[in-house]
Amino acid sequence: ALIGHCRAKTIGEHTVANAHPFEFDKIIGVHNGTLRSHYTMEKAREFDVDSELLYWHINEYGLKETISKLDNEGAWALVYWNEENKTLNFIRNERRPLWFAHTKDQTAMLWASEPWFFSAATRRGVDLHQDEDGKRFFELPIETHLSFTIDSYKTKPNEIFTLRTEKNIKGEVRGHSGNWQQTYNHGNGGVYRSE
Repeated sequence: ALIGHCRAKTIGEHTVANAHPFEFDKIIGVHNGTLRSHYTMEKAREFDVDSELLYWHINEYGLKETISKLDNEGAWALVYWNEENKTLNFIRNERRPLWFAHTKDQTAMLWASEPWFFSAATRRGVDLHQDEDGKRFFELPIETHLSFTIDSYKTKPNEIFTLRTEKNIKGEVRGHSGNWQQTYNHGNGGVYRSE
């Protein structure tokens, strides 16, 4: 599995330490989006980047427990490797997209934040698979966790990947607490400041 990430700074400075992916004992992951209530989560003051805090929580408490602590105002599309159970995982909420495509021979899966990213692969000669309706890519449904178990020791290609899907993994519906104001400009980053 190869995961690339180009970060538009929102929270935290541009430093190597703040660059994705974030790696912990079991979890290595990237996050597209900005969390709104991350400062209310355990150990929030120990992390400069909301994404790093998010993956620390997934490493410590698992996906469902972590997602349940997020409010619905935050944005997240997550891609991560779980070293413990050898799975490649995908999940998003309604505020961030996540798209998939397969090569024409269906031996590789590609994913991206937006479908136009696939044009970089096609410009390099990668042919994408088309379904019976002529679609070449599809969007991951909201609050659906796709988990691929990868066992590279299997001898048959169709046994290497095992797909498991869970639906309706959601954040809490709750308001913000405290005196926090946020300024956010899409693509230009954002600043959290107290009043």
